Amino acid sequence: MNMLEIVAPCNTEVISCWSLDHRSHIARYQQICWVANQVFGNSALSADWMKTSRVEFGGQAPCFLLSTSSGYSVIYKWLMRLDHGICI
Repeated sequence: MNMLEIVAPCNTEVISCWSLDHRSHIARYQQICWVANQVFGNSALSADWMKTSRVEFGGQAPCFLLSTSSGYSVIYKWLMRLDHGICI
């Protein structure tokens, strides 16, 4: 007889129960984190940048702006300008 046993905890989250808004926010956050890692060259720097209030974003942290697609666009364009050396 085969016995069931727990081998390791399952770390996957049930994404289907998240609202569409939350799933969209998570997707935008992951995409911007990837871009920020490319621009800053360091995941620790980009994570800190995402959580810190910025004057260029009206005193808000970039992660808060990701709740809307227009906020995503603002952050993405800002990162692209920084990456290409365009005066911000």
